[in-house]
Amino acid sequence: MTSQEFTSGQPLNTAIDKAIADPMTANLPQLLKEFDYLISQLPRAAQLRVAGEILSRLAEIIAARARWLFDEWEEQYTPLEEEEPVLTAAMLQEVLRQSMTLHLDEFMEHPDFHRTYIPTESVAGEVEKSNLLEFAEMLDQEQAMEEALSLAHQEDVSVWIQAIQEWMQREGKEVSLIRLQKMLKKPLIELWLGLLLGGFALEQRGEFYQTESVWVKDVNG
Repeated sequence: MTSQEFTSGQPLNTAIDKAIADPMTANLPQLLKEFDYLISQLPRAAQLRVAGEILSRLAEIIAARARWLFDEWEEQYTPLEEEEPVLTAAMLQEVLRQSMTLHLDEFMEHPDFHRTYIPTESVAGEVEKSNLLEFAEMLDQEQAMEEALSLAHQEDVSVWIQAIQEWMQREGKEVSLIRLQKMLKKPLIELWLGLLLGGFALEQRGEFYQTESVWVKDVNG
């Protein structure tokens, strides 16, 4: 671009610089009008070259706006690791098998002997820290279950169930637990109670205790 051409297009170049710096507030229709006017004032021999340079800069604005929109979408729909809910054993005990009992009494012959009881004295010793932590965790899980049951009695669970059913009938028959919580904007404990008491099917599509691998299916619809 010659000195004369650059000077005549300086206002447009300044406007483009500002638009690239803040693409979401850029007025693209106005920039295109100024572009058309500038090109019409140039000699025909210079129009193609100048138009190519300015169009390249206008494309930068569109690319910058696209990057900004993509970043916004990714931030909204990709949950941060620290924001992901943590599922406790108490929350999952209704849907996961904890133990299995196999009775073999009828196939086994009981030994014929008399048990001798030997009195023992109680022994006091130091309890390891790991055992205390496990015991404390068990108390926390029992307390969480009691709070969940208390919440179910106090609140109208049918309203939660209806909200889940209406969303799934409108949006689809299956959805990941993470997406369902985001769409309904409900606490995880309310969502779990609604799913468990509403007869919805839960499917594990990955490793256990990974929230993102739990999927919900509507078997009522």
